[in-house]
Amino acid sequence: MIFRYLIHVPIKPFSLIKNFFRLWYIEGSDSYWQKSFLLLGSFEQEIAVIPTIYHWLSPLYQDYSIMGRVLGPIFRTGRIIFGITFYFIIIVAIAIGYLVWMGLPIFVLVMILLNIFG
Repeated sequence: MIFRYLIHVPIKPFSLIKNFFRLWYIEGSDSYWQKSFLLLGSFEQEIAVIPTIYHWLSPLYQDYSIMGRVLGPIFRTGRIIFGITFYFIIIVAIAIGYLVWMGLPIFVLVMILLNIFG
């Protein structure tokens, strides 16, 4: 009985560290990317770049007059450019957030070590 505690007590911190890294890097990454793709999907519902690209040359509001045929591609081109720029900014922000998320434990560990030994 006491032998079990002599082995279990020194091994338990390593198990906790392993569980932390598994939760932070594997499950945290999975959750981060799932939420990021849900966010992009909700933006696609509002901005609708893909349907706009699909209907790029069709008249605006189904107005088949000369004005509708000329203004449709112009407005849709502007909307496509805006949407792609918006998505680019959001994707860069998500990537930077992910890099910060991945580097945070290392940063905290380095700061702790610098304060202890520095």
